Amino acid sequence: MDTETPAGIGAVERDTGLSKDTLRIWERRYGFPRPVRDLHGERAYPRSQVARLTLIKRLIDAGHRPGKIVASDLDELERLALVGTPSVHADPAGYAEFMALLRSHDGERLRQW
Repeated sequence: MDTETPAGIGAVERDTGLSKDTLRIWERRYGFPRPVRDLHGERAYPRSQVARLTLIKRLIDAGHRPGKIVASDLDELERLALVGTPSVHADPAGYAEFMALLRSHDGERLRQW
């Protein structure tokens, strides 16, 4: 169990970018997160869960589907984060082209790329 004070649902929403409704839905649908209840019966999330939720949000923003990753353990999420990270060494020409498009501020060409 975490030794730090668990975070309330509002703090988790602010820190992760995941809405309160999303957190509640995932709790019911996927069994994660698993908040504890404080003295007033309010949801409180251990810091380890907040860190995992932050990683899940990052993966969703990168295009992963919640149904495929929310129930994954931390090791799997970290592996996905590493695999999904673009590497300059994997395609230096593609990376250079992408960066040039970003610098040009040409939204249409960037969308096409």
